[in-house]
Amino acid sequence: MSSTLDKMVPVFTGSNWQQWHTSMQAYLRAQGQWYVYSTTQPADGHNDQNNWDNNTERALSNITLCLAPSIQVAIADLTTIIKDVWDYLKKSFGAPSISSAYAELSKLLSTTIPAGSHPAPAITKMLSHFTYLKDVEVARAPGVNRRRSAHKTATHISVDLVIVLFRVDVTCYTSCVTVTRDNVCCI
Repeated sequence: MSSTLDKMVPVFTGSNWQQWHTSMQAYLRAQGQWYVYSTTQPADGHNDQNNWDNNTERALSNITLCLAPSIQVAIADLTTIIKDVWDYLKKSFGAPSISSAYAELSKLLSTTIPAGSHPAPAITKMLSHFTYLKDVEVARAPGVNRRRSAHKTATHISVDLVIVLFRVDVTCYTSCVTVTRDNVCCI
């Protein structure tokens, strides 16, 4: 693996799609190779065909080098068109699982803003967690209603926050989320 590639793009393990796809896409753009994802192969004999073929091979090589061996095997039959490979990876690994969503929610809830320092880094970290969680779809079991007790425990607040995170329109994620002893709301 080239030293630039392994420093810029993490190895994709199947559970880190959000981080990996952003880094890989940025790397391919920096290398001038991302355009082959959204363009069709030029006709035979066209001046740009060799350039497109070379960039496709380089892009596919860069992607393959940043995949865990088990995922490399899974895409082995798709390695002629970058769009097929990328779309397969996105379809197979792009939607967060409930366990990864819970882990992300735990990280979000444990984020603190240190006293006496600028809040921007912590808020940016929280927004990255919201960005990850916005793709999660969770269905409530039939008959399960939101608790409205005046005396909520931390567990109840977490449940209410999960409901807010997964049920509120995506525009809420750029707003402020307020958690108090009695409620969770988006402002």
